[in-house]
Amino acid sequence: MNSLAYILAADDFNWVHIVALLLFVGITAISSFFQKWAEKKKQQEAAKPKTAKLPTVVGRAQPPAPPQQPQKAVRVAQELKLRQQRQAQLEADRQKRLSARKPPEADTKAIEARLVDAKLSSKETSIQKIDRPGVIIELQNRSAAKKAMILHEIFASPKALRKDDEM
Repeated sequence: MNSLAYILAADDFNWVHIVALLLFVGITAISSFFQKWAEKKKQQEAAKPKTAKLPTVVGRAQPPAPPQQPQKAVRVAQELKLRQQRQAQLEADRQKRLSARKPPEADTKAIEARLVDAKLSSKETSIQKIDRPGVIIELQNRSAAKKAMILHEIFASPKALRKDDEM
């Protein structure tokens, strides 16, 4: 590197010298790369196990390979048969599920449990009903009362903003 610096610092440097120097450095780098690559290749070949080639008999033809088409056709037929069996099994399972399923309209007890029978209290007069913001409802079963309480908490004003008579 010092020689390159001296060449550049000298007043009489020549571009031809610099190009020649760079060309020489590039060629040496390329040649060292190829030498290392050749050594690696030789080491890999030496590491491979050597196999002996069997002599081939000249003039003797090898027997033809058996045709693969019949085996392939048999395998395709077997796969098709298995696919049809799976589809038939899936259809049978589907039919069984559909026959076991009861439509929701058929279960009258479940429908009645979901309905809420609300009766207005007969104690209040119509004027009192108009004056009060809510209507007193008498519920028939516990589940309906629970649902009504939940709906009241959802739709009512927040507890912090309620008046004493709304609690």
